Amino acid sequence: AVNVCWDEAWALYALGLAAYNLGDYGPAQEFTVQSLGLHRQLGNRHGEAACLNTLGLIICGLYEGQADKYDEACILFEQNLAIRRAIGDRWGEATALHNLGYIHFKLGQYDHARNNFDASLEISKLVGSLTMLAATGMWRGVLAMEQRDYAAARKALGESLRIAHENGATTRVTDVMFRMGDLLWRQGQAERAVELLAFVLHHPATDDRVREGAELMLAEARSHLAPHLFETAQTRGSQFDHNRLVSELLRGMLAK
Repeated sequence: AVNVCWDEAWALYALGLAAYNLGDYGPAQEFTVQSLGLHRQLGNRHGEAACLNTLGLIICGLYEGQADKYDEACILFEQNLAIRRAIGDRWGEATALHNLGYIHFKLGQYDHARNNFDASLEISKLVGSLTMLAATGMWRGVLAMEQRDYAAARKALGESLRIAHENGATTRVTDVMFRMGDLLWRQGQAERAVELLAFVLHHPATDDRVREGAELMLAEARSHLAPHLFETAQTRGSQFDHNRLVSELLRGMLAK
């Protein structure tokens, strides 16, 4: 019976995670809550932590932009972090710190966000988690950009791009490029920003949410730039070679 319950607990977790990745947050929450209950009955702290983390992510998806719900997600991520530390799971600890950093960033608590991101980066380096280094590095760059520390943003985004590209994480690469486009726009390099955003928009590996963000930024750019400048930059960007563009961005971002 214990083995059946164990298998059921992980099966429910897998169903919840799959539903979350599809953006089907209602069933994702239902499956994950069921899985959490079973893992707690079994005393499986690793499974309990995994469920708490996923539930926090689900809440972020369900209630995007609602600060009171972000507080609820923060509690779940803190519970996850406590368990990861208790069982000595450094990989899970790095992920938990990353997610806490993200939620603090969304709440506008930038000092807490920076501390969590930096702690996640430190552990990710120790355990060799390239995926987390790229993800957390990107958000560290976004945070610096929001604080108008453009030099720090350029460095963090450049390092994230380098790691993602070397790791073959093309979707992460396009996500970082989107943030770089935002940075270029904020620094007054409008045509260059349009080129980069157009490349991201047309890249097949771009995540749907990133593609939507690129569309919105391009619409804003269109309203500010002369039509011939916008159209020329957009056409250039859509025709860029992927590897050549990455090399060019790395030279520009990491050299300064």
